[in-house]
Amino acid sequence: MQHKRHAVNGFDPAVIRWQQCPQVLYFQKRLLDAAHIWRFISSLWIEEAVPGTITNLNGLSELTSVEGSLDITNNASLTNVDGLAALSEIGWWIDIINNDALTNVDGLASVTSVDMGVNIVSNDALTNVDGLAGLNYVHQYYSESFSRQALWIEGNERLADCCGLHPLFAWGTVEGVFDIDNNDFG
Repeated sequence: MQHKRHAVNGFDPAVIRWQQCPQVLYFQKRLLDAAHIWRFISSLWIEEAVPGTITNLNGLSELTSVEGSLDITNNASLTNVDGLAALSEIGWWIDIINNDALTNVDGLASVTSVDMGVNIVSNDALTNVDGLAGLNYVHQYYSESFSRQALWIEGNERLADCCGLHPLFAWGTVEGVFDIDNNDFG
């Protein structure tokens, strides 16, 4: 069966619940299992409505661009983000927060720059951030009403290795404040 590729403007309201302000997409399991989406014109927020329903992101394997932010939060059974392996462009930020079973972020290896920071916080099973080795630019965002650190990696109980960030610090650019703290660095 051939599936039609479509952007956000062609979403199926039975599958995606759209929230106007802020522009955020909430996914249900049906979308993640079957979608053939290649570009999001706004932000992409992946969060379980019912714990244990999102175990992979394979339905997003054709996604190459998110013009807003990528937020992967509060997913109890998500073990990896390998379904995002084709993703190379993120316009705003990456937040990976409170994903209890997430062991790695290898699926983000094609992302090279993030304009408004990367936050990886409270992912209890995360053991490395090698998937961020492709990053060559991370920027802090600041305005009068909103600010974000360039890089914030904190409270990941099993994260004992941040070697994946070595290329970013050695040859890339981190503009602004960064904080790597309270992880397992044994």
